[in-house]
Amino acid sequence: MLLLIGVSLSTNLVAEAWCVSVVNPVRITGFAQGELAQQRNRADAILLAKKVCGL
Repeated sequence: MLLLIGVSLSTNLVAEAWCVSVVNPVRITGFAQGELAQQRNRADAILLAKKVCGL
């Protein structure tokens, strides 16, 4: 049912000149995990710099 709604919605959006992309949910999950890892790495780097530099 959800697939049919998605197809209908995307068809209507394209008819109204909207850009529509179909994305594999697994790719979205992988992207989100990568973003979280980058945020953790940045936070770790800031903490390390504060510790080393005495900030």
